[in-house]
Amino acid sequence: MLNAEGRRPSLDLASRNSKTRRGRFAACVLLLSSVFVVSPIIPVDLRSDVPILSQVLPQAEPVKANATCAQGGACVVGDTGPGGGKVFYVSATNFTSTGSDCNTACKYLEASPAPVGGDVQRTWATDNDPGAGTGNQAATVPAPGATAQGIGSGMANTIAIKNQTGNVAATSAAVYAFDYENNSKTDWHLPSKNELNELCKYARTQTTGNTAAQCADTDTLRVGFWSAYYWSSSEIVPFLSLAWPQHFGSGIQGFADDQKEKTNKVRPVRAFG
Repeated sequence: MLNAEGRRPSLDLASRNSKTRRGRFAACVLLLSSVFVVSPIIPVDLRSDVPILSQVLPQAEPVKANATCAQGGACVVGDTGPGGGKVFYVSATNFTSTGSDCNTACKYLEASPAPVGGDVQRTWATDNDPGAGTGNQAATVPAPGATAQGIGSGMANTIAIKNQTGNVAATSAAVYAFDYENNSKTDWHLPSKNELNELCKYARTQTTGNTAAQCADTDTLRVGFWSAYYWSSSEIVPFLSLAWPQHFGSGIQGFADDQKEKTNKVRPVRAFG
């Protein structure tokens, strides 16, 4: 093809035009790749504009960095716990509470809120266990598996008492505690001997955490607690017709109002992690 002067264009000019066209094409490809290739393609449900993967994969609930004790954050004694009660015991390490939601990863104990009108009163066991006689004799029957005293053993004790034939919430302290529910939490129990002692110390405004320290009749009794006997879920070995109570006025445990047919106060507690 001739130019205006009747000459063919030089090879260098044609080569330059070809290179220019290739450069422009490469630039377009690079631009398109930056727009359409870099971001991964995620399928979207057109009905909701939500990525399908997010509808299929479980979404973990993150614990907020500044979460309160009730929201799953760290707790100290006196905090409101997830069950709506007050934290009265904090363990330095995890403990096991078989039957509780926290199971082997428990760290705290909280007491249920004080009910309007004060704590309910119940006998330790119900007086209608078939084959155990009538009246007070029935309440003295041992509940297999309810002798443990340590921190974390209250739930297992409570379940053992609940499973004893004839025990019902209307008359049995343990069954009342087991059936208790608050703030959507249902894993409450009657405290073991040691758990009850920690609760007594909290009620008396004393330092908790050292299970070797006994509750004493010093300091002020907190509002919501009574200077009276409260039931634990621990039977007294070897006298299995008796169970450990504790007086929140004197701090004394056992061998007074310890007969299972006696009526003492009940405060459900729960373990959580």
